[in-house]
Amino acid sequence: MLFTLLLVATLAEAAQGPAVPAPSTASQAAELEAAGRYDEALAAFQRLAAANPNDHRVRLAIARLHMNMGHPDRAEAVYGSVMNEDGSNLDAILGVADARMAQWRYEDALEVLERAEKLAPENPMVLAKLGRTHQEVGRSRLAVAYLQ
Repeated sequence: MLFTLLLVATLAEAAQGPAVPAPSTASQAAELEAAGRYDEALAAFQRLAAANPNDHRVRLAIARLHMNMGHPDRAEAVYGSVMNEDGSNLDAILGVADARMAQWRYEDALEVLERAEKLAPENPMVLAKLGRTHQEVGRSRLAVAYLQ
């Protein structure tokens, strides 16, 4: 419920943001992002998400932009909303973990990384993140095991 409220608030920001010519597709919004025009890309993706809140790909782009813009708390809310709607979305799960790690919440990150490991036990990205996070909390042997 909290993630849904945060998502709605994030989407509402798009409606109140500066007047920017509205890209009509996700690929146009991605071009803005690739050009480093993060504020415009974020507004464009938010408009797309407001038009179709079920488009997880667009919402993941919003979360990624929040991370790139240095707002891991906002990113976590958006990633979390996708994860709650689609518990097998590995990108959303790893995004939540990354956002928590960016906020130095390593134990919380491990909670979702363990979920990711159950979904994709051989995924090198999952194993690397588990290793790095275990290292951050002082579990060196476990960290090495995951990193190997």
